[in-house]
Amino acid sequence: MQRIVIKNFGVVKDADIELKKITVLIGEQASGKSTIAKLVYYFKTLRDDFLREFHSRIVKKEEKSIDFYRICKEKFYNLFGSITYLPKFEVYYYTSEERYILLTSENKELQVFFAEKIPMNILLEYTSEKVEWLVNNPKLKRDFAFMLEQMNMYDDYSDLLNEVFENKQSYFTYIIAGRNATVSYSELFEKYLFANVQNKVLENSKLSYSKKRYNVDEVLMLEFMKQTSFIKEYFEEYGNFDNLIDYNLDAEDSAKIVLEQINKIIKGKYIIDENGEKIIYDNQEDNYVLLSNASSGQQEVIRILQDIFINIIEERKVFRVVEEPEAHLFPSAQKQLIELLTFLMNQNEDNQIIITTHSPYVLTVFNNLIFSKRITDKNPDANNEINEIIQKEFWIDSDDFSAYNLGKTDDSERKAQSIINEKTGLIEQNYLDEVSEKLGNDFQKLYSIHQKSFSRR
Repeated sequence: MQRIVIKNFGVVKDADIELKKITVLIGEQASGKSTIAKLVYYFKTLRDDFLREFHSRIVKKEEKSIDFYRICKEKFYNLFGSITYLPKFEVYYYTSEERYILLTSENKELQVFFAEKIPMNILLEYTSEKVEWLVNNPKLKRDFAFMLEQMNMYDDYSDLLNEVFENKQSYFTYIIAGRNATVSYSELFEKYLFANVQNKVLENSKLSYSKKRYNVDEVLMLEFMKQTSFIKEYFEEYGNFDNLIDYNLDAEDSAKIVLEQINKIIKGKYIIDENGEKIIYDNQEDNYVLLSNASSGQQEVIRILQDIFINIIEERKVFRVVEEPEAHLFPSAQKQLIELLTFLMNQNEDNQIIITTHSPYVLTVFNNLIFSKRITDKNPDANNEINEIIQKEFWIDSDDFSAYNLGKTDDSERKAQSIINEKTGLIEQNYLDEVSEKLGNDFQKLYSIHQKSFSRR
């Protein structure tokens, strides 16, 4: 069971979040949704930092041990900046009940602790033994043999990290809010933006811990821009989604389901050619809009759709954070996008996603997907009937879903509260009705005044 427990970190005063295959965080602006998502992403991607450090050791043939505590601290400060202005906090990240990493602040400095159940000694021993063997083995003097052994050791160490941290995912992406910045500007401006963000991240990394500024958004923007560059190169090679399916016939059935939803969401077909990225309408190549001139909804959603499609085609094990998937989308498109994200999660038992949202409508979509599975579990004869309403590929097992509201309690403290009904596994109906109930109450008050105004005449 994966969990994150946060006490007094920024706006999040008290949170105990169970991280399931799909975890949804909902709340007002500045309620701490992104803070929680970014902390989870920090812990999830630590293994890649350890892996890069190991790779650096074997390339440089350095026999000294890896300082895991230093890596954790540097990553944290580079993301979240100086903590001198923060009160004491505690953040626990559990990979299982007895395995966790603890971040806490003592005397305005970050402290990192690994639970005894996390076998860090295995990682240390493996590193020193393997690098020493690599450096001193006379059979590996030739470049080719050395490089081949490097690759083998890198793969073995990756598997070991997965075992130590109980994680099998290999592809991690944080899909930021405001992602249309990678679409709506000219290529020249995108290159300038990338260089500018990259310089800021580099400059911040060189500062002392006490002087580092809050930098997580720039770091995540830089990573997302790199991911976008990869996506564009990927599609430049094939031109469109259909050609990708033709080259990956093993995933044809799944890809066709995804592509049908994608075309509904963007109201056309995506292509990329010598003139850039386009959305074609009515299957007519001369009837198109450049993606940079497309609607804000099309721009916000396209990178998410491409990411989903590539990961399904490649059958990858992924971890994703998606901020505000509903941005600038009509409700029917929101529904279709949530179904696609669920489909991606259902492709592999190790896939995992965190979604931050402001939209109760998104929760309603998830509730329908959970309810579909619940009905068919209790009555298998209803499978075909339910499938006609919601495709089975989009159904969610309630055990794979968690959702939390980050609202203020009676004592005005901001706490993360589960909004899942323990008996049904569904989202509490009272919570779903809360917003519409308030709007309804306002309407009733207005209508009452309206009636009075007529009675006075």
